[in-house]
Amino acid sequence: MEKQYDYVIIGSGISGMTMSLILGLLGKKVLLLEIASDIGGSLRRFRYDGIPYDVGFHFTGGLHDKGMLYDMLKVLGIWDSLEPIFLDEDHSCKFIIDDKFYNFPIGNEKIKNSLKNYFPQHISAIEKYFQLIDEVCSKTDNMDLRHLNTLRNSQSLDFVSLKQVLDDLTDCTQLKTLLSGYCMCYGTPPSHISFANHARICRDFYQSIGRVKLGGDAFVNAFKDAFSNVQVDVICNTTISECLDIDQARIGRLLLTNGDEVKFQNCIFAIHPKQVLDILPREKLRKALIHRVEDFQSSCGFFSVFGIRGGGNTNGSNNITGMFSSADMDAVLNYDCPDDIAILLLRSEEMVDGKNVQVFTALEPSFAQATEAWADSRTQRRGTDYHNYKQQKVSKIEQYLKNCFGINGETFEVKTSSTMLTYRDYLHSPDGSAYGIKQLIGQFNLFGRLPLRNVYVIGQSALLPGIVGAMMSAFIVARSVEDKEKIDKLIARSLSI
Repeated sequence: MEKQYDYVIIGSGISGMTMSLILGLLGKKVLLLEIASDIGGSLRRFRYDGIPYDVGFHFTGGLHDKGMLYDMLKVLGIWDSLEPIFLDEDHSCKFIIDDKFYNFPIGNEKIKNSLKNYFPQHISAIEKYFQLIDEVCSKTDNMDLRHLNTLRNSQSLDFVSLKQVLDDLTDCTQLKTLLSGYCMCYGTPPSHISFANHARICRDFYQSIGRVKLGGDAFVNAFKDAFSNVQVDVICNTTISECLDIDQARIGRLLLTNGDEVKFQNCIFAIHPKQVLDILPREKLRKALIHRVEDFQSSCGFFSVFGIRGGGNTNGSNNITGMFSSADMDAVLNYDCPDDIAILLLRSEEMVDGKNVQVFTALEPSFAQATEAWADSRTQRRGTDYHNYKQQKVSKIEQYLKNCFGINGETFEVKTSSTMLTYRDYLHSPDGSAYGIKQLIGQFNLFGRLPLRNVYVIGQSALLPGIVGAMMSAFIVARSVEDKEKIDKLIARSLSI
């Protein structure tokens, strides 16, 4: 059966859902394809013993009034469907480095004052760091939906590593670790990422940090409701089998894995760039593009531990603690340093059967090499060695949490755990990395239009990792494929500009 659409979107993570809804709001007929059994990608929660746990969405910046995420959700018309839970500015974020606790509040001035109290000999370095953050972000037009430009102009700090900037500012290793601690939120070590991209990712975290009631499921449900009011059709358990009728560098039809054929004007991929290559006919792509994509390096993934907690101060707590056994962030994000521990501990409260349950998620950076021995296996079929590996990891993390928080009487009961292979199979991704590809200095990501003239790419691997970067990539490309004035009017009307 053949169907006709204006747009076909492949991949229903946050960028695919965002693009589908933007186009739907413009009156376009859209088909959203998802290879999994439901839309949402890593936003979708899972449940264990009836308790909900988030997979890829744990907290975010930009939910504050006129923040990047706030603005995008307002334009999409789904802000009112979400209930943000903002973390306490003074006490919700902490770092533990070499067994020493550091409070890391929310808000630029509060962060600076806290760091100055810890490091009074490095006040000028702290001021200069935040000055550089502000300078980068103020010069990045596509970080502001209210003044959105399609193209990003490079800055000098796009070609200087975060590590180099920090080394030039200070010789205090603990201070450098605190300033680069949010590397855990994009999975690229300080020596590999540019200072400019670090600034673009971290700015919103410095301004506010929030969760959303019902977690990632709240986003998925809001998009589903919004799709019902526009012309967005969703087909799950389906992807592209073959590209047909390719003429003058344009694809005319798609054969889907469910047997349907689809005609369309434009096709937009919202999946990992290496999966894009698997679908498109390689003979129609430049060899340089193929080699570039094949050379992309994956960001880190996580070995994740999920459970419930008790004791200590658990009443209504929503907080984040970054724990590092070493002050060297390059080491803790490197597979070659297995003895260094880095854990991102997320505590939250969930309502289960009318009762508040204190839950936790502990995320330790992981790499494909760690589970390479079982790479050809599938979930539930990985054998004793794999389960022994998981148990050893769980025991190590449990002991580390006990050492850090047992003195306060806090307990952690592990319910389940996941490796990168679990994420790979759950998310149908190439390797289970948490943030797609590494954001390397000078790297030209796969973004926007491809040599096939009606094929485009968006997603967190296209612009910046995380929910904000992935969504912004959709807004930028939407202004390329559709009338810029119509989109700008939609933005202005929604934000009362």
